[in-house]
Amino acid sequence: MASTADSMEWSIRPSQVIGVFGPGAIYDNLKDSMLILGTDFWDPKSFEHINDPHLLDYVRSGDRRLRSLKYFASVSSPKKEHSIPVMSFPSWGVCPECHLLQRRRGDSREFRCTSEECRRRRRTGTSGPPRTLPVRFMSACENGHIGDFPFYEWVHSGRTGTRECTSADALLYLKDSDTGSPSLDSKLVECRKCGLKRDMGLALARTGIRLVTKLRCGGRNPWLKLSGSEDCDLDSSGMLKGSSNVYFPVIKSSITIPPFSDELSRKVMSKLADLRKLSDLPPDTFSQVLVRLFDTRSEDNPEGKYSAEQILEKYRRISSGQLKEGLDIFELEFAQLNGGLPVDDEEFKMRPSPTPCGFGGCVDRVAQVEKLRQIVTITGFTRIHPPAGFGDGGRMAYISSEPPEWLPAAENRGEGIFLSLSQEKLKLWEDLPGTVERVRKVVAGPAGSPETCTLEGKAADARYVLLHTLSHMLIRSLSDLAGYSTSSMRERIYSSETMAGILIFTSSPSSDGSLGGLAEQGGDNFEQVLRRAVERSRSCSSDPLCSFSEPGGMARHGAACHTCTLLPEPACEAMNLFLDRAAVHSTLKEDGGGFFSA
Repeated sequence: MASTADSMEWSIRPSQVIGVFGPGAIYDNLKDSMLILGTDFWDPKSFEHINDPHLLDYVRSGDRRLRSLKYFASVSSPKKEHSIPVMSFPSWGVCPECHLLQRRRGDSREFRCTSEECRRRRRTGTSGPPRTLPVRFMSACENGHIGDFPFYEWVHSGRTGTRECTSADALLYLKDSDTGSPSLDSKLVECRKCGLKRDMGLALARTGIRLVTKLRCGGRNPWLKLSGSEDCDLDSSGMLKGSSNVYFPVIKSSITIPPFSDELSRKVMSKLADLRKLSDLPPDTFSQVLVRLFDTRSEDNPEGKYSAEQILEKYRRISSGQLKEGLDIFELEFAQLNGGLPVDDEEFKMRPSPTPCGFGGCVDRVAQVEKLRQIVTITGFTRIHPPAGFGDGGRMAYISSEPPEWLPAAENRGEGIFLSLSQEKLKLWEDLPGTVERVRKVVAGPAGSPETCTLEGKAADARYVLLHTLSHMLIRSLSDLAGYSTSSMRERIYSSETMAGILIFTSSPSSDGSLGGLAEQGGDNFEQVLRRAVERSRSCSSDPLCSFSEPGGMARHGAACHTCTLLPEPACEAMNLFLDRAAVHSTLKEDGGGFFSA
C-alpha cells in the first residue's frame, strides 16, 4: 500500500492501515514523522468495494454514527497507488547540530534549519543547513485529541527572563544537559532570547503540562478535514510519539459464511451499486435486466447458470440484511461452524472431524476449515487507554468528520480449526465454588475498576477465561506442529450462554494464508494437538512464580506469563487479558479446579 505526503512514497501494508497505522495514527520512517489523515481526505474511488452484509449490519448496529454505512473500501486492492494522504506531525522539528527548535512548515519539504549558526556554515561553503528532525514529544488527551507539545509555554509560564519575548520571536533550543544522564531531567528546553530554561522532567507526567503551563487540552483533531478545536475539559498529557498507547485501533471483523460465501453472492455483491439503481424498475423489466447483467449462458448451458429468481432472491437477502434483533455476528458464525455439516463454497470450505477421545466428553465438535475469508474494518480508535471493554477504556475517536458511508477494510484469506466444548460439562464447571471465586479475582483488575467485558461485548466470565486461555495454549501447540509462527495465527472466541467455541485461523491478504498445514492438524492429529495444549497448561518454566501469581491486577490474568501463555499482540483478540492456566488444568498452586482436570 503506497501513501503520499507531497510527492514522496511510503510503504504501509494493508493490515497496518486497518491496524496500528490507521487514520489518526502516527507513522514514523527514516525521512519524516507523519499523521495518517482521516477518510474524508481519501478518494473512495481509488478502492475496490467490499460488500459483506453480515459485517455491515454488525457495524451499523453497534454505533449510531455508523447507521448510514453502505459499503467497505478494500485497502488490500487499491485501483491506484498514492491513495492515502498524510501530513507531517509534529510540526516542531529540532536541528541535529545546533539543536534549534523550529516549526516544520508544509511548504518546505526539506525542513532545513534556519539558525544563524547553520546559515553561516552554508555561506562558508562547508555544507548546507542540516535537515531538522521531528521532535519526539507531543501531547494527547483521553478523548483522542492530539497536538504539539507546548514548548514555548513550558519554558515561559510563570517565569520572567532577562528580556521579554513572545512565541513569535522566542529562540527555543532542545538540548541535553552536561550531566550525561539518560533521564528526562537532563533534557532541557532553553530560550536564548530571554535566557529562561526548564528541564523536561515532568513532561510525560499525566498532569505535567497543566501543572507547569496551566494549559488544558486544545481539543484538536488534525487528522480530520473539519479539524477545528472542540471543547475539551480534560488534561492534555505529554507523550512520546512512538509510545504504544498513542493509538489503539477499534477493529471489527467477520468470517464470510453461507449464504454469502458462494459464487452467486460474490457476483451480486460486486454489482450491488448497479442493482440498487435498477431496483425501481417494474418487476418483469428488472428480471430481464438481472439475466443480462449476470449472463452466464454457454453452449452447454443455454439457459444460464442462474435464473432470474435465484439472482433476485440473493439480491434481496443481501440488500435487506440478515441480522435480526438480538442476534449477533458471532452467533451466526458459531451456528455455521458448529453445525456438523460439510460446506464447499467459493469463499468457505469446512468439513467435520472426529471428536477426540480421552477428554471425558469435554469436547463437543471439531471441524477443519480448509478455506475462509475474513473482512476486517476499522471504526475508530482511542488514545492513552485501550478501547472500552478492557477496564478503564478510552473514549473512541472517529476517523471521519461526518457520519461515513464507507469504511476502509482489508480482505484476508486463510484456513483454520474450529473447536467447541460441551455445554453440559461447562455449566457444571462454571458452577463450582472454586471456579466462581478464582475467575472473579482474575477479571476484577485493580480495586475500584469497573466491570469488564471484551471489546466485542462478550462478558469476561469463567467461560471466556477458559476458552481464551485454551485458545492461546492451542496456538502455541499448533505453532510447533503446523509450521506457522504464533504471530501468523489469529483467534476468534465464541462465548455466551449458548456458545462455547474457538476458531484458530491464519489470515493473509494473499493465498499464502491457506497453505493447508493448519487445517490438516484438525484431522486425525488433533487429539495430539489438544493433549499437548492441555499438558502445557499444567506447568510453566517460570514456576513457581507463574502459578503462584496473585490473580487480577492491571494485567487481569492469573497463572499466565510470556513464557507459557501470552501471545504476540496480533494473535490475541483481547490484548493478552483474561488468561489463567488454572481454568484449563491443575497448576502447581491450584489442584483439581481446571476444566480438563477431572
